[in-house]
Amino acid sequence: NNYFDIINNNIDFIPKKILEIGAGSGVLSSLLKNEYDSQITIIDIPNVLSCSIAFLMFVFPEKKFCLPSEIENKDLKSFDFIFLLPQQLNYLNKLDEQDLVINTQSFMEMDYQEIENYFKLVKQKIKNNGYFFCSNRTRKIYKFFDYPWSDLNNFKKIYIGINEISKALSGSTLI
Repeated sequence: NNYFDIINNNIDFIPKKILEIGAGSGVLSSLLKNEYDSQITIIDIPNVLSCSIAFLMFVFPEKKFCLPSEIENKDLKSFDFIFLLPQQLNYLNKLDEQDLVINTQSFMEMDYQEIENYFKLVKQKIKNNGYFFCSNRTRKIYKFFDYPWSDLNNFKKIYIGINEISKALSGSTLI
């Protein structure tokens, strides 16, 4: 709810196309889907992606899902949820630009080259005047402020702060 509240209170339009990189269990995506009825695309590693697929199918049994194994030759515009593995990023070319791109707590688990590649993806896929929400620990192997923020020079920062919930549990996290 904390991330949802920050997003909801800091954007000035309803995002109809949302891309979440590293969605984990899919809880944030479920809140966004419930509030905005957006098309949600999730990119994650196989073991974690299966958790978000199971959770979201349980919460939204009436919605239309496109699984990684089904994506070939599909018209992606008709799906409520689209699930991709990191090696399937080329299928994002079939999608419209995204209103909101999200990464929470997974860049800090990646090597720097992967982070750079995802920043390029964000820059390529986000709509003009769209939003990028990023929350990761300030220090791990790669520091939050060392991410390639300069690649996103056409964006303005609307919120930065310490995530008090994560701070209490595991150390400093910036959003």
